[in-house]
Amino acid sequence: MRVRVVEVRGRCPVHRPGDEFRIEGGFVVEGRVCLHALLAMAAVAWALGHGHSPGDLGFSGPVRVRCPDPGPPLGSGSVTFELEP
Repeated sequence: MRVRVVEVRGRCPVHRPGDEFRIEGGFVVEGRVCLHALLAMAAVAWALGHGHSPGDLGFSGPVRVRCPDPGPPLGSGSVTFELEP
């Protein structure tokens, strides 16, 4: 599955809009990802990687997940990722 950064609110030291990485067989095989973001998307990535459709998971459009950093003024940067199975 391909994961792409669609938005960064604030400043993230790891991700920039347009960055991508790939997950295959439960492993990040290409690119880099922050641990906080990976934990935020783990359950959704697992389900998509095991044959569930975005609709099965309650998504009616693109599958988007946001990392738990709240962004300014409470954190440094909140990143939104789009997962493409």
